[in-house]
Amino acid sequence: MEQHELRDALQKFETIKDICKIEYPCDETDSAQCNENLTKAFPHQPTPSKGSHIQRDYLHMTYEVLDATPEFTYWRSSPDSSLLVLSGKTSRESRSKTQYTHSWLSPATVLVFEKLREQGQPVAFYSCHVGQYASQCRMRDVLLSTIYQILSHEPKVLHLTYEQLRAISTESREGGGMNYTLPLLERMLKETLTKMTAPVTIVFDRIEWCDCDLAELMDTLVDLVTEEGMVIKTLVVFDPAGGSVNDEGYWDMKSCLKRAGRRELAMERVRARLDWNQGRAAAS
Repeated sequence: MEQHELRDALQKFETIKDICKIEYPCDETDSAQCNENLTKAFPHQPTPSKGSHIQRDYLHMTYEVLDATPEFTYWRSSPDSSLLVLSGKTSRESRSKTQYTHSWLSPATVLVFEKLREQGQPVAFYSCHVGQYASQCRMRDVLLSTIYQILSHEPKVLHLTYEQLRAISTESREGGGMNYTLPLLERMLKETLTKMTAPVTIVFDRIEWCDCDLAELMDTLVDLVTEEGMVIKTLVVFDPAGGSVNDEGYWDMKSCLKRAGRRELAMERVRARLDWNQGRAAAS
């Protein structure tokens, strides 16, 4: 980009950030902070203390463990858009403190995000459980931050989407307030993704803590990977123990795929491992 185009893009970035009230960067988008808390919750080499031997007895997430699963292999290697959903129960005894609520699958999101970022690929990250304890996240914050992160990889795309994003943002104010409904946010995502020149990866951790209906949000993510004219890889981790909004944190994959507008394409591009419960580590 020319210098004047870059200055214009940066100015538009700040305008969009201000108009949409986007909170970025923040703790939820800080993979290092998330990784630090996960390491405290699941220390690979627990300090000698009561019960530390129990923590070592459980399987802990590594890139090697993740890469050995066929669902992840498909998601990683497919040239098309695809959605990978990971869910499973975590043993309380595997955590350094039994009152913690972290998922043993969450490190997968950090590992994937940081690997892709190191490779210079367009990738966005948002964790709804970045602290020691889970707290509710607003859907608008999750998706607006995601859009902002995607645009930051290709500032020139903002030239093509700026007016549309402003118009949708204005539409959200009709009737007062800032009513960013899921359909509006989906439109903003599509406007952004269809203009990107490179495949985009979105990584969401503990999405069950988002303040919206889990089924509706997952329907949106499924629809996105069946859209033509863009390549998007989405990785989602949630815990069946549930969040403050979804009592059971449960996602009915079969029903979701039946509702998909492009059902056959959705069945091909969506992969899930919903019963990946934390097991015991293999004896060395």
